[in-house]
Amino acid sequence: MEQSQRLLKVVGIYLLYFMYSKLAAFFAQTITLMNGKAMYLIFDIFFLGFICFLYYKDLKKDFKNLKEKYNWKKIVKLIIIYIGLSFLVNLIFGIVRMTFFPGVELDENTQSIQALAQISPFYAVFKAMIFGVVAEEVLYRESISGIIENNTMFILISSLIYTILPFIFSSSTISIMNLLSYFLPSLVISYLYVKNDRNILLVMMMKFVYNLIPLAILISELVK
Repeated sequence: MEQSQRLLKVVGIYLLYFMYSKLAAFFAQTITLMNGKAMYLIFDIFFLGFICFLYYKDLKKDFKNLKEKYNWKKIVKLIIIYIGLSFLVNLIFGIVRMTFFPGVELDENTQSIQALAQISPFYAVFKAMIFGVVAEEVLYRESISGIIENNTMFILISSLIYTILPFIFSSSTISIMNLLSYFLPSLVISYLYVKNDRNILLVMMMKFVYNLIPLAILISELVK
């Protein structure tokens, strides 16, 4: 019964995610009294708050686990490992792409953040550093973690969902290389997640630092 309830909860969260994304786009286009990005921000804050409320007990448990088992030295070490592994995966993938698929454009997520930063630096920071770190990690990993106990299956399925969902809301052409550009980095973070007590707060810190570096460079260039 508990497993069925968890599954229904996850299905409900993903349905809400689809609805909120579509509604945000609809209101941003139809309501002219408010800036479109402000409307997206409102909907993002609503979804962020709601998903954190639903998984409050899990987040509280992870916070307790983090205090008991991880000191700052260990956390910094894990962040460095994550950044190093992610850099290595991206480097190898980039070499393969440029060698065999030189005409394929990738990293639409980075491009969208860059475009957003030129329009609204505040919203770009929120999207990359708060929504992308907290809401997306709870959505793509913490929620699924409760219904998939096998580590290997969890790593594969969570990474597949993380890979497929962005293309549902995008008009980009789907290709193997585009899919791999999402799938491979997700494998890294899902692997570190299961190897560290499935503690989503630890993953959030890793992702926060990883996102902070390019975003800080981008914002600094914009304000020059």
